[in-house]
Amino acid sequence: MADLLDSLSASQRDTLASFQSITATEDLETATTILESTNWDLTAAISKIYDREPGAGASSSRAEQEEEEERPLMDQFGIDDSQVGMPPATGAFGPPGAGGGPLWWIRQLVTLPLTLISWPVGLLLGAFARLLNLRPGAVWTLRPSFSSSPSRAQLSPARAAERWIRSVEELTGAVRWSRRNDGAASSGVDVGSSSSGLERRGGGASGAGVRTLLDFQACGYEQAVKKAKEDIQVLMVVLTCDEHQQDEELKKAVLTDEELTKTLAREGIVVWGGDTRDKDAYQASKLLHQYTLPFVAFIALQPPPSSASSSSPLMSVISRLEGTPATRTSAATLLTQLNTVVLPRVHPFLQRLRAEKETRLAERRLREEQDRAYAAAARKDEERVLKARAEEGRKKREKEEREKKEAEAARLRDGGKRWRAWMRGVLEKEGEPREGEKGTARVGVRLGDGRRAVRRFGSGETVERVYAFVECALEVDDDERLGSPPTDYEHIYAFRLATTFPRQVLDIDGEAGSRTVEQVGWLAPDASLVVEGLEQRRISLGETTSDEEEEEED
Repeated sequence: MADLLDSLSASQRDTLASFQSITATEDLETATTILESTNWDLTAAISKIYDREPGAGASSSRAEQEEEEERPLMDQFGIDDSQVGMPPATGAFGPPGAGGGPLWWIRQLVTLPLTLISWPVGLLLGAFARLLNLRPGAVWTLRPSFSSSPSRAQLSPARAAERWIRSVEELTGAVRWSRRNDGAASSGVDVGSSSSGLERRGGGASGAGVRTLLDFQACGYEQAVKKAKEDIQVLMVVLTCDEHQQDEELKKAVLTDEELTKTLAREGIVVWGGDTRDKDAYQASKLLHQYTLPFVAFIALQPPPSSASSSSPLMSVISRLEGTPATRTSAATLLTQLNTVVLPRVHPFLQRLRAEKETRLAERRLREEQDRAYAAAARKDEERVLKARAEEGRKKREKEEREKKEAEAARLRDGGKRWRAWMRGVLEKEGEPREGEKGTARVGVRLGDGRRAVRRFGSGETVERVYAFVECALEVDDDERLGSPPTDYEHIYAFRLATTFPRQVLDIDGEAGSRTVEQVGWLAPDASLVVEGLEQRRISLGETTSDEEEEEED
């Protein structure tokens, strides 16, 4: 189409636009052919459409020839003969030469003013369109469309389809096949606060004696095509117009036919319909090249043509039926067309596509199951690896903590040993007070391993000196003596001295360790003490307890 327009000059494009505006012609090739036949004379081209009436006194053969030449042109522009009131060519309404009577002359006299007026009005509209540079079809046409109803133009495709279905239900008193089988009281798409007239009458969707309507899809045309393509089914498209005189006949006699409804349901055919006054249905009519109403088309996936760049199947129109519901679009005609043309043509290819789809689905399910199994195995492996890493990390941390404690215990043992070597020298140098000296306290200490250490302390010696004596007595070190305490070590007494009965603790914490024997009072002249907290002392020095030794052995 773009190449055709590009080949025309500016004046020819203006003439083409005016011709399409006046005659409501959407097909560019047809309009261009007519204009070329008149050497781009707009007046002659319009006259060729509107002013081809048979002349008075013409012979019967000439009238029939002119009628046959005129009829294909009107069909090309989508005008149904019944819509423009064309009577049969024979009988009382035929021309005189064909045996017609005076009624033919009456019809000619009635339509003559309209014929004379339509030509100048068309010229004025075309000139107006060219003056304002309007696009083709922007001016008023004889064909009803969604542009004449602003409220229709604002409806979404789904809401327009649902409203059309409701209107068919209101007119026929029938309900859709799926609603009748499901027993639903209303459809899922809301088209207003009021329910359908059928429901208001109390019949319900599943009431006895309710007629069945074709199972129309309450969605847009594109969604219906997409559904048929994805489900690999045939799509049946029905286009009507409430203003068409055969609209009611189609809806009551064809769309509610029981045999047609059951056949479509059995074959799984997707059905979609609409009113060409709605935007979505109007666009569908253009895509399907609808010429006459009512209109029925069957669409299905077909192999692409050899010239196509893609090898994927394409949605193609298998069959078109349009015209009066009495013959051309009757239920019997649709069934015959479906059973003899549509299904035999598409069934083998659709079956192959369904088999391929099922194979792909089975392969995809198998891959998904395998992926799930692989994922589960990978998850278990990952959990096992993470658990092993966590266990390895725990052991590493325990080892580091143990080594740290052992290092600290070794430091304390070494520092304690050097501190005791220094303290033994101090105690030996100071010596013990003489026996019987005033204020002297004789202290005996049970060391917890069966040994007992005894020493006399002067009244001026401190409690800390008593603890130092016991600390040196608890460990049996070599005879090494140091003249000064270690600088990198501060000795802490990890035990307590106390009497057994009555129990009194010789406290050393804080300033208590600087008290003298005389200040304590109860140490002199004799005191028998026991060492408490030996287990905690061994732990602080890094020595293993009996329980830890058993655990290590286990």
